[in-house]
Amino acid sequence: MKSIFETVDNSFSYQFWTEIFPKDPNEILNVVYKGKLIELNQKSEINEGFYYLAGDFLYFSDSEYQPVWKKCLLSWKIIDPFIEEGLHGVKYGFQIRKGEQKFDFFTDSSEDLDNWLLHLSKVVIMVEIADNYEIKGKLGNGRFGSVYLATDLDDQTFFAVKSISKSVVLKKNLVHELINEIEIMRMLDHPKIVKLHKVYESETHIHLVIDYMPGGNLLSRLDSLYKFSEKEASALIKDLLGVLNYLSQNGILHRDIKLENILLASESSNTDFKLADFGFACKISEGITQLCGSPGYMAPEMLKKQAYGGKVDIFSTGVLLFILLTGKAPFLCKSLRHTLAKNRECIFHFSHKHWKHISNQAINLVSGLLQANPLERLSLRQALCHDWFSMQANTKGRNSKHNEKVKTVVKNIKEIAKEDVLAHQNKFYFKKNSEIIENNCAIASIADEMSNNDEDLTQKTTRIML
Repeated sequence: MKSIFETVDNSFSYQFWTEIFPKDPNEILNVVYKGKLIELNQKSEINEGFYYLAGDFLYFSDSEYQPVWKKCLLSWKIIDPFIEEGLHGVKYGFQIRKGEQKFDFFTDSSEDLDNWLLHLSKVVIMVEIADNYEIKGKLGNGRFGSVYLATDLDDQTFFAVKSISKSVVLKKNLVHELINEIEIMRMLDHPKIVKLHKVYESETHIHLVIDYMPGGNLLSRLDSLYKFSEKEASALIKDLLGVLNYLSQNGILHRDIKLENILLASESSNTDFKLADFGFACKISEGITQLCGSPGYMAPEMLKKQAYGGKVDIFSTGVLLFILLTGKAPFLCKSLRHTLAKNRECIFHFSHKHWKHISNQAINLVSGLLQANPLERLSLRQALCHDWFSMQANTKGRNSKHNEKVKTVVKNIKEIAKEDVLAHQNKFYFKKNSEIIENNCAIASIADEMSNNDEDLTQKTTRIML
């Protein structure tokens, strides 16, 4: 099997091992696992020594008490465990592949093999997902594959498996985007972020094993609710801002905060959630101008092709809070074209009809989050310290309201999502060479092209996320 990740792996080095010279006893930091292994390479040369797993690297030393003298970058390499029965008994181990290079590593026991695989699986690409998970059924379909419900064969824990077609990824030249998503998700470890547990590769698909969230997404929850109570909304939004603060500390922008990407843990709670879908996420740097996200949630500076930073996620959070409190989307129109235009100009109103029962503190926070000028928009610290959160924490609150009117809003949001990417997915993306949007007419022109299923634009805007 030719790995879809081989090119990026070779971009680091064509060699499996890299020598460390001079030998440095302080080379290894944050060791997560270590132990004796017997290594057999393609030349049938045997190395018996002590190996350390630290970060994305496997280190080798002649013994536990000697400095390491070579290392291997494990990211994007294929690992395949094996059990061999021979005249001298059963042998346990795993094979690591880099292109045509194959290295076998033998462990002392089955238990030792399981321990190595437990830690290695977090940084490498696994094979044979059926060895570890049983697929129970389909949860949904996506543009490039499907999402399945699966159980861990060891402890019967539920997971979601996102299966992505390799042929489509290669055809659309989206390997880099897939690698970026995997790389960023592997960096993150937060209780309110959907965790990527393992990555598998077969002949036809890439399988991402992630947290299963049985409560569905926030948009679906609004199908049965008119709006959230202020107490519930404040609890959810404060936690979401906390997640954004964590991402900021790790140098990450999400760039697609929206109802569909807030996944709920259960049917009984409206506030226990995890943030999902890092297909648009990127590392924070100077001069980011890429246009990506979902219409109706995007910061004006992004739509105007101005350089932006972390405050684009803050703006999207403001849109989300607006919807939770009122059951109305601030920029939503009946067409993608007009939604984009209204979103770009940040045209919205606090109508008396929908805000008369909302506290002034909540209105003040929404206003601060939705400032068109990012310099005037609240920072994460300012938002987290807002009086509304402390006020709501000390109130009894009330249950979320049930009302059929919100179904119209939810339906319109779903229609815009379908129109957004040519009825295939609910997001759009413009690469660096895309047309610069300078005014509302340009937005309308692009929206019209998208709705007319222009093939060339399809190639520019298609994304890998399900």
